[in-house]
Amino acid sequence: MLKGSGVIILMLATLLMGGCLNSGSGSSNGSGNNPANGTDNQQGAQGPLDLSDVALVRAGAEPLDLLLMTGLPESPGVHTLHAEYRLAGDDLPIGPDAEAGGLAVMLEADEPGTAYLLVPLIEALEGSEIRLRVTDGTSYSDTLTLQIGSLAAPRPGTVTQWLDAIEGLIQATTEAYGLQYPDDLQSYLASPQSIDYEFIPLIRGYHAVTNPDNPDNLRNIAATLDDDEQRLLERVFAQTGVISEIQALTRFAASNDTLIAEALPHLQVMITQPSLTQSLMIEPMTDPAGEGQIILDAPYGIHGPADLKERLRVYNQTRFVQQTAETTQEYAGYFVTGVGIGAAFVVAGPGGGAGAAKALSSAKVASKVFHGADAVGGVMTITRGFFPCCLVDVRMSLLPDSGVVQHEDEDDPSLIVEGAVATVHSDGIDLVDDVALRVAKLAGKKRISDAYKDAYGGDAFRDELIDAGISEILKQIGIEGTEIVFEWPEVDIAGDAPQDWLEVEIEGFAGATSIFELSPFQAPGLVAYQLNAETFFGSEDVTNVLRVGPDPEAFELKSWHPPLPGDSRTVGARAIEVEFDPPAVRLDEPGGIVPFTVTARHARNSDIELPLRHEPEIGSIVGPLNSGQDGTYNFEYHPPPDELPTPSILIGTSAITRDGVRGRGEPPVRSGELVITTDAVAVAVTPRHVCLEQGESEIFQAADPLLGNAVAVTWSATLGSITPQGHYTAPAMQSPGYAVITATSTQDPDVKANARVTFGCSCWWDGSVGGDFAQHHADWAMSYFLDDAENITRLMVTEGQGDSGISVFIELDTPVGPGVTGTFTGRTSGGTFTRSLLPENIWSNRLTFVTPMQNNQPPVDPLQVTISRHEMLDPSNPNSSRPNRDLEATIAGTVYHETADDTRGFYFSRSGSLNLTMQGNRWFSVGFGGQYRCSPPR
Repeated sequence: MLKGSGVIILMLATLLMGGCLNSGSGSSNGSGNNPANGTDNQQGAQGPLDLSDVALVRAGAEPLDLLLMTGLPESPGVHTLHAEYRLAGDDLPIGPDAEAGGLAVMLEADEPGTAYLLVPLIEALEGSEIRLRVTDGTSYSDTLTLQIGSLAAPRPGTVTQWLDAIEGLIQATTEAYGLQYPDDLQSYLASPQSIDYEFIPLIRGYHAVTNPDNPDNLRNIAATLDDDEQRLLERVFAQTGVISEIQALTRFAASNDTLIAEALPHLQVMITQPSLTQSLMIEPMTDPAGEGQIILDAPYGIHGPADLKERLRVYNQTRFVQQTAETTQEYAGYFVTGVGIGAAFVVAGPGGGAGAAKALSSAKVASKVFHGADAVGGVMTITRGFFPCCLVDVRMSLLPDSGVVQHEDEDDPSLIVEGAVATVHSDGIDLVDDVALRVAKLAGKKRISDAYKDAYGGDAFRDELIDAGISEILKQIGIEGTEIVFEWPEVDIAGDAPQDWLEVEIEGFAGATSIFELSPFQAPGLVAYQLNAETFFGSEDVTNVLRVGPDPEAFELKSWHPPLPGDSRTVGARAIEVEFDPPAVRLDEPGGIVPFTVTARHARNSDIELPLRHEPEIGSIVGPLNSGQDGTYNFEYHPPPDELPTPSILIGTSAITRDGVRGRGEPPVRSGELVITTDAVAVAVTPRHVCLEQGESEIFQAADPLLGNAVAVTWSATLGSITPQGHYTAPAMQSPGYAVITATSTQDPDVKANARVTFGCSCWWDGSVGGDFAQHHADWAMSYFLDDAENITRLMVTEGQGDSGISVFIELDTPVGPGVTGTFTGRTSGGTFTRSLLPENIWSNRLTFVTPMQNNQPPVDPLQVTISRHEMLDPSNPNSSRPNRDLEATIAGTVYHETADDTRGFYFSRSGSLNLTMQGNRWFSVGFGGQYRCSPPR
């Protein structure tokens, strides 16, 4: 339930009207009622519009409260609904064809499916229970009961206090603009053509409340109130606290840090006769896009999140009061114009003429209050525009600023959110459109029940709105305003307790596991993270996303706040790399000394394991020759004086640091190697395998596979043509369907290397695994497997020639139906893209890895299988009863090699990112197992 606060006085007319409609609850003869319904006090929902879920959030409320209702249909809207009610002791039914009872006001609320019920000020001012049903005139909700409390006791003198508060607000706002009160306002009224439009609300308020030239001003009318009317208003003021609300706004308008004075130079306009155009008298900071905004620096600061919360609270309250005031003025306006027919809705009851007299008396009070409500509402809009309303941008302060932890053994915590600041704006107020003409534009808005508009005067409200001496002014002003927005660019929204004010989260990118966790070492004003020993090792190349934004609950942001801003950074960490320079050497001469360096990169503690590993132990290693204080150690390798008796020698070492995350888990070994070989010639060709259509070309290159430098070769091809520079052109399709490219060393003709060109790309796959594996292969041979329902259950790629072991099987978690495209998940139990079938070169993505289970972690994420093309074709093989397909797919995800030892159990010693593409449109059944193999034309 929500208290109406100061705005309730603005609701008085409508609430009193509700009382009038119900004031004669005692029709004793039951005339005009359906006897069958005469005793049904708890009627159920009925009608085509489903109102069966409508409910009150509380069963009791005070008069003039705003009570939230839930369960309303989101369409067609609150304006199509109203509430009908009767006193609980009244046995007359509520529903279609029933005698009219009370009509209660419903206001639209911010959340879909909700609305506010204005608890009516029934004639039983000392409290009573009512029955009510929500309706659109045809459909009705269940019967709801509501206990209404007593109206507060009268507070003597509050009518005068209320008038003084209204005038005080107008005076304080006038003086904040640099005007003299009331002399300047009186001068404007005497010469309307000179009025600056931002002063219109002040002039209207002054005229309605206290202008001595207006015989109907509120002070004059208040003097004519009889004792009953006086006491009724005193009870209402005591109930609502409207006076304190107005006084609070007055204090703001009169304070030293008010923004009104700061805005004043930008609000000055001049009226030019006879064109009646207007222009700004100074050069504003306008939006270059021409959106009609003036953005001004706020003259006072917002000091931390608590200060911002308080100012947002004031804005939210002022906005709520203002919005409700506008809506309620519409009710009040319809009621004022309908005063002449108000008595017809009074059921006389035992009071007879006295009941009707009371209703007209209430209407009289409503009419008198209306102009004062309008005056307060206009000035309130001015005030609202100078409070911060919205966070429009957020920027975090991060240590390290790059978001990348540069050293794997960084001290904990290694990633720190040092704080966050926000750019904050005030509400954009167009002082012509939002203030001067605000009330005149209310008519026709769908904020109240249509039943009210039909009952109380329709469009007559529009004429009633311009009756406070303002019509002449509006005629003489061109209507085209500019929005004023104040900006606070660097507001601290974290303070000393960011966990209380911010929403901070960190997660893996694209479903990957986060490699960070909250650190137990949290200092005031910081949010600290450290590398997670259970997830970082084996996922060192995973990218995480850190998001920081304001906590909407902490700042009590309302539903009208625009989408919440936030700041996102990609974060990660660098794993230690042990680097040998050079990484490989060919001995040009026997006995030649080989100088080299070893560096442990991305490590704060750059110590390495000594002595260096040396396999086989041929020759000797001298060093380190320096202290290694800069992280780099100098060594020399002294080979034997004669030729090396072995093709190669490996020299290696590992980082030994156990700081940071490496001291909290079972870290993998970070090592590097130097390869020393003889001067024997070696050749490797890239690319090793491509597919080309007729006339297409490819440039092949020959290099030393150890050192990477170019090697002098001669080129030849079994089919097609190739230049001395390795530029190959494919011929027309011919048997055997591929060509072999050969590079022969010019230094040693016995040293050769081959590559292959497949003619046509109707069947082709290309796969690579990065990270610790560094594998790549491409070929034409691939298959899919079908179940009995023609669904694809498995994908496979292999090498087309020979039995090298290159292959990958992808088991799909969910079968893919004929012609279906989209992204699916799958796993591989083992694969490799290299002919070197050492165990560490085989990777997988199994659900049954032991490492996660051993560390109480969830299984590794599955591979993502995206089928982008899947067209069903006619069978190209007449012996096949199953349809052919045109298929294109990509498979991506992280794969691992799992190792175990006696000290740490199972762990991921290698990891890398798999990327595999495959396409094919010539599939033939192999005759068993549901396997279809892609075969290029030969």
